[in-house]
Amino acid sequence: MNNVSEKLDLTITQPKSENRKIPKSWKSLGSIQQNWIKVEKDDKGYLIYEPCDGETPTIKLVKGELHIKPQIEPEQVFTIVKFTRTKSNKGLMIDIYPGNNEEISSVYAEIIEPQNGLVLWLSLIHI
Repeated sequence: MNNVSEKLDLTITQPKSENRKIPKSWKSLGSIQQNWIKVEKDDKGYLIYEPCDGETPTIKLVKGELHIKPQIEPEQVFTIVKFTRTKSNKGLMIDIYPGNNEEISSVYAEIIEPQNGLVLWLSLIHI
């Protein structure tokens, strides 16, 4: 029997746009923003995370794929298997397949502050 533990990875991001406001809910898959960047919160508000080494982490939805670019590591591309919206349409579960006969994983995105375009992204990583 394989020992599989799950590590919860939390990242808060916002759309890569001058207009930060997003809908309070995702009424359709077409209303989900396609490009996201990592932001940090301080006592004055939010700022774009710009590391001194590497790049600003990003998440992109591109033609049936989820592209995740961490700070230093190369971009990872996952095939989107299924989208599921929650009843309130504020949350979205994305089942993704990394290829190479690995297991399907899930990524969850939830609208936190629509006026600032803030979405909490959660991913379950199998170790």
